[in-house]
Formats: sequence, structure tokens, C-alpha cells
Amino acid sequence: GSVQPPLAIEADRGWMLTVDHGPTVGDDHEPTLADWQAALAETARIQQTLAGYRDELLATGLPDTSPETVVARFDRLLELFRALPVDHPGMIDADLSSQLMARRPELIDACALLAEAPLPTTWQHGDLHPWNIFGTGADLRVFDLGDAQWAQAVEVLAVPYAWISQKDDAAQREDHPDLVLWPD
Repeated sequence: GSVQPPLAIEADRGWMLTVDHGPTVGDDHEPTLADWQAALAETARIQQTLAGYRDELLATGLPDTSPETVVARFDRLLELFRALPVDHPGMIDADLSSQLMARRPELIDACALLAEAPLPTTWQHGDLHPWNIFGTGADLRVFDLGDAQWAQAVEVLAVPYAWISQKDDAAQREDHPDLVLWPD
């Protein structure tokens, strides 16, 4: 009941067809504190349900971005971006590479802390924003699972926090005085 059951699946393209679920929260109205609470509660419920299914989910192709994989992925990405041609916009020069490598011990410590955290690694939506939520009240559902991954449970807060914090603070506080995640 957390997602629409597919009517058809095109596995090679990663597409699925569902019934029309109506407007998204983002298309229908400015999300309220109650909308965010319901969406995050539903997502947490899904995470709790799926936490014990790591191997099965990874076998479907779900990317593993758990804390234990972060340092190796950091090293690999740094290697790839350093190897790009000098005129490539993603190329990392020696100075930036040194700055990033200087922060690597902090990354290692942060990953160890997350790996030992009481919250599990589990399914993570990866893109939870108002245009990927539909329904009303306690009957909110999530969709667009294309950015999903196996990750630390708290990562689900990254996109909602970014979405909320990018809004104009004055308008946000006037329209939603209770929607302040971290006070100034």
C-alpha cells in the first residue's frame, strides 16, 4: 500500500506504468508541516519494513551506498576525476585533490560513526520532495523510486532538508512557522 502497484513493467528501461494517482503534493499545494510529517513517517515505515531485505533488494540492482562503501567510492571517484583531461569541466586538479585527500580521515570517521549507529542501513528513497509525493493527510504515498539506494536510514532527510532550506527563510517562516528544521 505504500506505492502504486504497477500495471506494466519495462524492466530493460526501468519503467513502470501505474494508474493515475492524481496531482502530486507539489502540484496541488505548498507542502505543509503535516505533509512533510506524513511523507517522512510513511518513508520511515517503508524503511523499517525493508531493513531486513538487504540481499534481496541489492539483487534487484538497487545501488549499495551504505557507510561501508563510501570511502572506496570516494577514492574511486577521486581517481576518475583526476584522470580526466585538463580541459574537462569535471577534472580535479592537484590542489583540489590535495584538499579532498586532507579531509579523507574525517570521511572515514563519519562513515564509521554511521556504520555503528543504532539506525540501520535500509532502503532510501533518494529524492523525496513534494513532486514525488501524492495523496492527502495520512494517505500520502511516495513514487519515482529511480534514485533509490541502500543507505543509512537518516539519509532520507537530505532531500527534504535541502528543499526546505532553499526556500526563502522569511517566506518559509511566515507561511510555515513550524517548518524550521534547524533554527538559526
